[in-house]
Amino acid sequence: MLGWRLALRQSYQYKGPFAAVAVAILVAITVLASVPIYFNILGELGLRFGLTSGDRIAHHIQIAVPLTPLEPAKNGEVHRVVRETVDNTVGWFVDEHRIYTQTVPLVFNRAGQPVPSGGQPPRAFLQSLPQVEKHVVLLEGSLPEGGTTFFKEEDEQISQVNGMIGVEAARLHKIEPNDVILLNAGRDPDRQRLRIKVTGVVVPADPKDEYWLGHAVGALGSITLDSLDVDQAIEDIPPMGIFTDADALLEAMTTTFPDQTGSSIVFIYTNLERVGVDNMGQVQTTLDDLSIGLTNALPRAITLTTLDSIVTRFKNQTFFSRIPLLVLVVLIELLSLYVLVMVGSSLIDGQRSSMALVTSRGAGSFQILSVYATEGIILASIGMILGPPLAAFCVALLGLTEPFRGITEGNLLPYKLIVDAYLWAFIAAALCIGILMLQAVRGRMVGVAQTKMLRGRTTGLALIRTYYFDVVFVLLAGIFLWDLTERG
Repeated sequence: MLGWRLALRQSYQYKGPFAAVAVAILVAITVLASVPIYFNILGELGLRFGLTSGDRIAHHIQIAVPLTPLEPAKNGEVHRVVRETVDNTVGWFVDEHRIYTQTVPLVFNRAGQPVPSGGQPPRAFLQSLPQVEKHVVLLEGSLPEGGTTFFKEEDEQISQVNGMIGVEAARLHKIEPNDVILLNAGRDPDRQRLRIKVTGVVVPADPKDEYWLGHAVGALGSITLDSLDVDQAIEDIPPMGIFTDADALLEAMTTTFPDQTGSSIVFIYTNLERVGVDNMGQVQTTLDDLSIGLTNALPRAITLTTLDSIVTRFKNQTFFSRIPLLVLVVLIELLSLYVLVMVGSSLIDGQRSSMALVTSRGAGSFQILSVYATEGIILASIGMILGPPLAAFCVALLGLTEPFRGITEGNLLPYKLIVDAYLWAFIAAALCIGILMLQAVRGRMVGVAQTKMLRGRTTGLALIRTYYFDVVFVLLAGIFLWDLTERG
């Protein structure tokens, strides 16, 4: 109790030196608290730049599953395994996922015409992708209706589905809406056949849209809305993709070609707003878990993404870029602590007479040191409360400077208070209390007689020389000069 009362009395009696010590402690805490805040801001900006620049499509995840069974029950089981694995691993930063299904290319011919013989016959494949109708522009005909119908031809019942094709395929093969083509399993007379009624000719609304994840050309050809009137020379005729309903695709292929397999690609659309500096490690871990989980469940599955390499490269770059800045901050912090030693010494020297008087009245060393400890705890507590917000504000002001103006457009840096800032502030507060206690122990060794002798000495030095601020200014100037020289 004596420590708290005497500490409050001393702080009022020596409010000048006490205020100087409070400012020095606040500066020391603010400097250290600004380190994690600044690193966090730079990390977020750098990571955001790395994720948003370049090929945005490559930052999503694609899972290729070759030789996927097309029988509805088996196909659904494969997709269920993929969905559960995705949800249990990377689901925390995934918005949605779609399953693109494709059959193997089969020879096709027009209805009523023979199967082409000799050379490379024209081929086509069925494909399905949810919500594709919202991402294409209908040029001719109509969008296909779902479901499978049956067509009787020469006492043979043939399955028929509706589909739409790209304008490039329509031009190459001279196919118009309502034309019917046949997919054939070989060229034998008793071959299995599937009728496809082409209801519409479409073109991708935007081939670079993230919806397609780079598969627009393979699905509908290279002709876009901007190049409809441009004649394009095509050396190799690619297989023609026919979009149809997913259920119709599985039912028709299972009914007509029961032994055929297809391939699936799971489009996983990531939400990069959920990826930050704080959870980069979790991103890498969950991506590894996704790859391992799919390999164990589906040995042929392949996971494709550049997100893990971007995170790894960013972590390596930020580690080495932080070292020079950390060294500079350490030097500034040492200077701040040096100033604290100077002003703390002044405070202790000013309190010698009152402390010597308290000692002469029977106070022990523990009681005297408890007064200084209480003073240090009070000042350090205030510093820990004010330091991190002040550090965040000072770091945010850097957004107004020239180096950051290209990123912030003249606005404040997007800062946020993080737990690490208070941890570093606690370390700085502990250092400040330790310095004050060392000064108190040194002052405790001075008795009453020595105190009177020190008070009798003349103190004609100017304030700046008394507290060695001139030395501090010279050292700071030297550090800034070195930093400017290093940065050019």
